[in-house]
Amino acid sequence: MSASVLVSVVIPVFNGHGYILNALDSVVCQTIRDLEIIVVDDGSTDGTPSVVRGYPDQRITLLEQRNAGPSTARNRGITHSTGRYVAFLDADDLWVPHKLEDQLVALSTADGARWGYSPAVTTSFRTGEELAIHPAIHHGDILCALMQKNCISGSASSVIAERELLRTVGGFDETLGYAEDWELWARLASSSAAACTERPGVIIRSREKSYGADAERMRAESLRFLERAFCTYARRCSHVRSTAMAWVHFLAGIGLRSDHQPIRAMHAFALAAWHRPLWELPYRAMLATLAARRIREAFSFLTRPEHDTK
Repeated sequence: MSASVLVSVVIPVFNGHGYILNALDSVVCQTIRDLEIIVVDDGSTDGTPSVVRGYPDQRITLLEQRNAGPSTARNRGITHSTGRYVAFLDADDLWVPHKLEDQLVALSTADGARWGYSPAVTTSFRTGEELAIHPAIHHGDILCALMQKNCISGSASSVIAERELLRTVGGFDETLGYAEDWELWARLASSSAAACTERPGVIIRSREKSYGADAERMRAESLRFLERAFCTYARRCSHVRSTAMAWVHFLAGIGLRSDHQPIRAMHAFALAAWHRPLWELPYRAMLATLAARRIREAFSFLTRPEHDTK
């Protein structure tokens, strides 16, 4: 491996024995060959490091650490990287072969862009069925759009950035357990224009799990990031603050409702409506939550002991 390469690929992994090989295959198959691949094992207990060591590609470097979370793992990968650009890939996602090539072309032609992202496709991890397509819509100065909600399709697996830009803005905030990627993208956007590609470059393999149990923590950490950003590097985007807060409360409500906490969900939807009174979605969500609760109550007699037909 040369002392300096074009792109450093950083892959954090925790207990990825069953899928890390697929992620590595998708990197090795890139049409851009001038790569180094840095896999940061975050304290796996399932033999993942052995799988990575056995992969037949000399461009791979394996770093091991005690479990500290993906932000710490990604930051360690950034520190170890030597490439002009750093691209991130989550170990359970995949890249299509032209992903990096498309992004490098976009960066070379976009005025002032030092980072970028690509569209993504979400598929079922279990069946491979296509579930959704996420286009990359915003480019150039995207800070205010990004402050409203995380508009980076494919999230970490789609982003590429100049290594020096990442080091300048400070990498991932390791104090955040959620929204840490959104927070970094906002800092990147405050420092540079963004470039995006037209063709999807990322396959997000969804495990179809619910984040309802973590909805309150996700909301708290997102609000903490937003409050700090709007007071510092995103002050010029203060006109979208109410929209940003409304989205965070609305998404928390969706998570709480999926976790069977209708009262807390209603409160979250009400806060979303308070921040953005003319937005229809919170009111529709409240009506749907009330209707679902009434339906459950109407049929609850079926589960009462006196209606047991046995």
